[in-house]
Amino acid sequence: MEDSMDISTHRRMATLEAVYSTRTRLFAVELSKTY
Repeated sequence: MEDSMDISTHRRMATLEAVYSTRTRLFAVELSKTY
């Protein structure tokens, strides 16, 4: 039970990390377009 919770938590963290880095990259692209 604990193992599966750890796996889903780790997977969620990895997904958030990927979304965050993608959003940051898109934001940087928008900034470079503006300036």
